[in-house]
Amino acid sequence: MFLPIDLGDEAQVMDGLRAVLDRYGRIDCAANCAGVDRSAGILDYTAADFDLIFGTNVRGLFLCL
Repeated sequence: MFLPIDLGDEAQVMDGLRAVLDRYGRIDCAANCAGVDRSAGILDYTAADFDLIFGTNVRGLFLCL
């Protein structure tokens, strides 16, 4: 089962979880290995870059757990 999900979007994560539970009934194991980065030095990051990175790498992980 493949579900394209924006991990920064709580509603998409919850919809994906419901889809998996509807199909399989439970989750025994999860590999939360999605992440993003920008090819720039930290001083060149914008607030939008930070929001994308933090939203995916930290908040996305939290929502999936």
